[in-house]
Amino acid sequence: MPTKVCPGCNQAFSLLELVESPELQPLGMQFVDKELSQNVYYFSHICPSCGTTFVVSVTAFLPLIQEPIPTDCLAGTEACEEHCMAVADLELCSRACRYAPFRRFLLQIRRRHELAVLTEPDMCDANAKS
Repeated sequence: MPTKVCPGCNQAFSLLELVESPELQPLGMQFVDKELSQNVYYFSHICPSCGTTFVVSVTAFLPLIQEPIPTDCLAGTEACEEHCMAVADLELCSRACRYAPFRRFLLQIRRRHELAVLTEPDMCDANAKS
């Protein structure tokens, strides 16, 4: 069962594909609410035939987070560095906040994507032709 279907082209992506596919560029993370399920990662489907940006709840990635998740949410407190408040902010969060592990995971998949694009730059074109 797919984790997400691209709203632009209807291509389905599994959780692993969301993390590893060179077709998907992880853009950032957005804090919406203190309820974990309301917070999202932004992805761009970078194939020339699509180009759609969509969101996936950070909770979909819980099985892949390999570190303890603090119970406290620091958003809105003086201790918060406010990195999760802006999608374009890609700084590492050093706080013991519920969202810090999700932010670190985002930065890991962004690095993985950058490496995949370097090794398979025409991935989207190859998929479109098959």
